[in-house]
Amino acid sequence: MNRVARRKFIELALTGAAGAFLAACAGQQGQPQQPTSTPLPGAARVRGKIVQNENRPDRNVRYFTPFIPPTPEEWRLTVNGLVTTPLTLTFADIQQLPAVEQVSRMKCVECWSFKAQWGGFALASLLEQVKPKLNGQYVRMTCGDGYWEVLPVEDLTRDRVVFTYRMASEFLADEYGSPLRLIVPWKYRYKGAKCITGMEFVSSLAPGYWPTVGPYTTHGDIQVGSDFPQDVGERRPITEPGKELTY
Repeated sequence: MNRVARRKFIELALTGAAGAFLAACAGQQGQPQQPTSTPLPGAARVRGKIVQNENRPDRNVRYFTPFIPPTPEEWRLTVNGLVTTPLTLTFADIQQLPAVEQVSRMKCVECWSFKAQWGGFALASLLEQVKPKLNGQYVRMTCGDGYWEVLPVEDLTRDRVVFTYRMASEFLADEYGSPLRLIVPWKYRYKGAKCITGMEFVSSLAPGYWPTVGPYTTHGDIQVGSDFPQDVGERRPITEPGKELTY
């Protein structure tokens, strides 16, 4: 890991001292780093403890802010905005949509990634139900932790983009986006909203959260640089921008 022992890197990350190292991983000056959050007070509940940023040896956890995710039973997905038929869907409802599965890598701007099997649905199956209007060409997603992100319908309907509620053949854990998250393999993780609770079809492309507070691009395409895939254990170069990482 570029002369830094993996254990030492994890120690640095946990203390917030790894920022300079992560910047060096980016491969170009000014590539964004993901800020960390301050834990919230409060007790955990039986199903749905507070989740927050956590460095793990296999799959790191990142959220906009610590929060208690909704259970699948209480969760609802509101789909509205510039659509003909607004909907409110339950967790059972989204499982009735035609299922898709894929193995793809989720890449973070912090210089790490991991690969997993994802299962969920393609946006096209939801579009058939809500019927977006001609000017509803963008989707603003809101999340259980207050996060938001915006992507064009054109991007969201591309091959290998999946709204997923399963990982590794199990329902998503709270840490990884339960009940519903977005996987866009050629974009950084911050474009992949987690614990999605709302999808609003809008007429213009506005920035998501991170570009409003730091040096993040609105498009969020993966850039040339390097990556530390947690499931591989050694650095890999990124030589083509805007491409899915296939190792």
